Amino acid sequence: MHFRARTLLTLQGVMASQVQVRHPEKKVKMKQNRRGEMKNRRAGALLLALVVGTGAFETPAWAATTVISHPLYGESTNLTGQDASGRPDGMDDATWAALQDDVIEYSEIPNLVEYRSILGKTQTAMISANASSMVEMSDALSSAIKDMRDTISDLRDQAESSTSAEEKQALLMQAKLMEAAIGSGSESPKALENQTNSGISTLVTKLKQGLHPSKVALIAGMNSAFVGYQSLVELRDMYQAQVAMYQRMLERSTRQQALGSATALEVQQAQVNLQGAQLSLSKTEEQLRSVRDAIALTLGWNAADTAKVTIGTLPAYDASYMAGRNLEADIAEAKLHNVSYGTAMGTVDKNLTGYTTTDIARRSAEQNLNITMTDLYNAAVQAGTQYESAQLGFQIADRQKASADRMFAAGMVSATDYAGTELQYIASKMQADISAVNASAAVLSYQAALQGILS
Repeated sequence: MHFRARTLLTLQGVMASQVQVRHPEKKVKMKQNRRGEMKNRRAGALLLALVVGTGAFETPAWAATTVISHPLYGESTNLTGQDASGRPDGMDDATWAALQDDVIEYSEIPNLVEYRSILGKTQTAMISANASSMVEMSDALSSAIKDMRDTISDLRDQAESSTSAEEKQALLMQAKLMEAAIGSGSESPKALENQTNSGISTLVTKLKQGLHPSKVALIAGMNSAFVGYQSLVELRDMYQAQVAMYQRMLERSTRQQALGSATALEVQQAQVNLQGAQLSLSKTEEQLRSVRDAIALTLGWNAADTAKVTIGTLPAYDASYMAGRNLEADIAEAKLHNVSYGTAMGTVDKNLTGYTTTDIARRSAEQNLNITMTDLYNAAVQAGTQYESAQLGFQIADRQKASADRMFAAGMVSATDYAGTELQYIASKMQADISAVNASAAVLSYQAALQGILS
């Protein structure tokens, strides 16, 4: 029998059982019973109307209240795992507030993909479109069951206050039958509510599982874009330092020309150097805007609001992290979360004899994951070594610049020699900063791979 038809017949039976139970010999207090009976009928009428009319509903704007299983932040109380404002169930206030501001931090990317990105909004829309009638059914059943239980409570209160033994018995019998009608049998309102909730949970889980590979790929892409943005920031800082240096050189050359100690060619060269650095800075700033806008748009900001967005910084490089890792244990952990490996392991092959293409796919997926994790491990270790080398190089350049500052102030070195030392310092600082970005990114990529996210 069709689910809605079964529900309708069940509810009709429940309503009949509520109305017909009366003591055959003793008149009860009509006003009290009439009040309970009217409440019963209101509950039944509401539920019947919703059940019959469910098929005619379009997808409305609603906040579902049905509990689903396997939520991200603990027990879920909403259909999509989010309330009407979009807040995920169980997410703390600080985390939710951080997702609403215009600063994108690296650690927020998974949540932004899940709840704010174009893909996340698509997931929510798909769930709403496919499960709206089911959640309306569940909410209607839940509401009607609550009304029926309120009526049962009223009947028991009436029985307790009654001075007639026969009336008390009749009221308690009616309450008992109503209680049984709610939860007894496979087609009782409570059973139908549980069946509906189970269907919602299954539907939501399958839809989220279907989009999981796409979300993983998007997270990996956003992680890479975030790292790329940080590299551009370091490049911009280098060009800003060069612009400031060439601006000082131009001002000095202009003053010296006025005093007759610098030629027009030297002033012209200073202008060319400054303009070249300014052009490079302008191009880099435009690249930063472009990457920022792309990240913001992908993660759910409107085009008109991307200019308000600020991209945060990468977590500081932890030089001790890789020293404490066990590659074999980490590979085993990565297997638990990797989409490609999980798909290969979950493939069903009806040919159970011999060496099948499924066996090959599984071995290939396992080998690829082993190689990838090993490469990421080695890359993180190498990036750490390069970071240490770059930091040492910058320390040397810093000391050389400090010495050049003193000598230039004392007139012991020429402006040209001093400029060369300053340029070396700027380049060395940029290299040290980039090495820190690369080292942090390598560790973060390794950590992400442990959770199944591979670029």
